[in-house]
Amino acid sequence: MTKTGSPKKSYAGSEVLSAQTSLLARNDEEASLDIAPVIEIPTAAGNSHQLTLFDGYSLLVSFQIGSGLFSSPSQINNNTPSPSAAIFVWVAGGLLAWAGATCFAELGAAIPVNGGVQEYLQYIYGDFAALLVSFTWIAAVKPASMAILSLIFAEYWTRAIFGGGADTFWLDKSLAICVAASLTLFNSISTKTSSNLNGVFSLIKLSTVGIIAALAIIVMFTGLNAQGSGPSMDWKTRNWFASRPTEADGHRVDWASLTVWESMGYFSAALWAGAWGYGGWDNANIVAGEMRNTARDLPRAINLALPTVICCFILTNLCYYIIIPWDVIGATDTIAVAVGLKTLGAAGGLVFAVLVSIACAGSLNANIFTTGRFTQSAAKKGYIPKFWGVQGWRISSEESTSSTPTYGTTDSPPESLHKSPESTSWRTPVRAMILNCLLCCTYALIGNFGSLVAFIGIAEYSSYLATVSGLIYLRYTQPDLKRPYKPPIWRPVLFLVACSVLVLRGMIFARTQTGILAVYVCLVSIYYKYLWKGRRGVRI
Repeated sequence: MTKTGSPKKSYAGSEVLSAQTSLLARNDEEASLDIAPVIEIPTAAGNSHQLTLFDGYSLLVSFQIGSGLFSSPSQINNNTPSPSAAIFVWVAGGLLAWAGATCFAELGAAIPVNGGVQEYLQYIYGDFAALLVSFTWIAAVKPASMAILSLIFAEYWTRAIFGGGADTFWLDKSLAICVAASLTLFNSISTKTSSNLNGVFSLIKLSTVGIIAALAIIVMFTGLNAQGSGPSMDWKTRNWFASRPTEADGHRVDWASLTVWESMGYFSAALWAGAWGYGGWDNANIVAGEMRNTARDLPRAINLALPTVICCFILTNLCYYIIIPWDVIGATDTIAVAVGLKTLGAAGGLVFAVLVSIACAGSLNANIFTTGRFTQSAAKKGYIPKFWGVQGWRISSEESTSSTPTYGTTDSPPESLHKSPESTSWRTPVRAMILNCLLCCTYALIGNFGSLVAFIGIAEYSSYLATVSGLIYLRYTQPDLKRPYKPPIWRPVLFLVACSVLVLRGMIFARTQTGILAVYVCLVSIYYKYLWKGRRGVRI
């Protein structure tokens, strides 16, 4: 790229990246179109930088310790030959998440703005990659994930109150919509309100893990049991490393008769479930621009949160194998409720149902918080109407004179939206979060998310694969880029290999979702070529 000069637009906070301004220059063609720089640094008034190291830590812990810890164990157990192999998958999934998170920390410290993957892909590959990932995540990945969490929350509550035999189909949907709307309201009030909620949810989640650990110790020494069959002694009498038949996808798996290729298929499925369980490790980067000291606090938050989460996951799964008979672990999707029923009876089942629902609410709260910032960043880039990117709720005088949303421009929002606190009622991306909530409620109302899980995974890890590939590319093409945090090269390489396995495995075994994703890419390509790229700044 030929450097021709500095970008035309600038911001009061641009000194944060003063060492990198030379990397933001555009070529002659782009300059003639009056395009803003790749990286947009909001002003101090528009971005309050309220998040601390603890807030980032709480966000990551709250995001990861949720439904995955209480829903993935059965899938991993059924796709591995032994409990020790299942624990190994949890370790491998955690290391994969940690490697990916440290790679993202390098990008987040070098490019400290809101938006996460969207911002990095635009900086590395250009507008099309950012447009594609923005549309995919805003329209499907993020709201579908939020809907799944809200439905799990609702189902645990209704099971706790009405039992497993009651017909609560519409009650589940109504409660899911209510919890999504309520948490959106809390996140809309203020950044601090949301971060405080994240801290509370993190405390509850860690307490839940602590209770399960305490029960496991009690079971080991006293044989605590609330069911007539007696305490499970599998952890003491059975071999943790010996293969045993399991049930996966409705059929019996005889591990002794499988070929290496077939075994790899099951292990890939287990690792996919583990990756789902650790999902959310990238979300601190989405709000990197709101951290007080991104270069210092983002890597610290990641390197504190990921070991915490990995230890919690391993400890909790060890406790599952101690408390519950091994044959039951693979047969239930509500494993935490099984822990409560086995040790404390019906009251214990109720308590754990409530705790798991709160854990899901915590993950949902973190999703709402980060997805709002991601959507706002996409609106500022012109990937969606700029109406959804306005900070706060009230319409300023400038916006009211031009209320028609603009597509396809990377100009920043009007200066008046950042100059005075009076231009907004709440200093949060309210409109973006309302859009996310509407999409989430739509998915929750439709109700069938099983087929979306594979689609979400393929889309997410394809984005991660492209992003970390770009990180390596930047190390060689832009060695002078300021990198306050730089992990060793083996981490991104390891992450790329593992990501490639996950994505290829998903494409081979989830062909319908892969086909839908391919069609989606084609549609976005057509939109980019004929509507967005050629009509920047055109109001539609």
